[in-house]
Amino acid sequence: MLASVLALAAACGSAAVQAPTPLPTLLGATPVPTIPGVMGGCEIGPGAECPGADFSDMDMSAVAWSWWSMKETAGREGADFTDAHLKGAKFIGTNLEGTDLSSSDLREANFQLSNLTEAILLEADASGADFSLATLANAEFEGANLSEADFSSAVMKGGDFAGADFTRAVLRDASLVGAFLSDADFTGADLTGANLSFAEMDGAILEGAILCNTKMADRTINNEGCP
Repeated sequence: MLASVLALAAACGSAAVQAPTPLPTLLGATPVPTIPGVMGGCEIGPGAECPGADFSDMDMSAVAWSWWSMKETAGREGADFTDAHLKGAKFIGTNLEGTDLSSSDLREANFQLSNLTEAILLEADASGADFSLATLANAEFEGANLSEADFSSAVMKGGDFAGADFTRAVLRDASLVGAFLSDADFTGADLTGANLSFAEMDGAILEGAILCNTKMADRTINNEGCP
């Protein structure tokens, strides 16, 4: 009898110190894959030298998995392209959510249909780039050079574009609802059909901009620049 009690106590003691099985494992969660070191023939990382690289339809996004009751979070960070040379690169249909492209050279790059939600492009040079039909919700573009870029039908809601240069950019039918546009320069930009409702536009420059069926920050419709 005593031996049975001692055996039971030993079993309980060993169980008490055993590390608990992570909840994602118990639920059969699939591990989040890491971002490959080389994608589209380009070595991913800060300062990458990959002009003209093709990253179309790839997934470079930040991924998080959490279980609220256990407060456990796992995942991966988005690709880091800070200070990268990516002139003319293709990101068509690419998932770039949460990626960092700050201070990168993105001149004439193609981001058509891409997902740039919460991406960071601080001080990036994306002049002449194509962001048409892309999603840039809550992205950070402060101080970026976006001159002559195409944002036709892009979703830019809640994005921070303070001080950005939109000179001669095309923003036809773009949604900038609640965006931060303080001190942004829209000189000569085409804002036909754009939605600027609730946007922060203190100091924004609209000289020579085309405003036609444009919903302004106060939700009034501006038709002053219609042909």
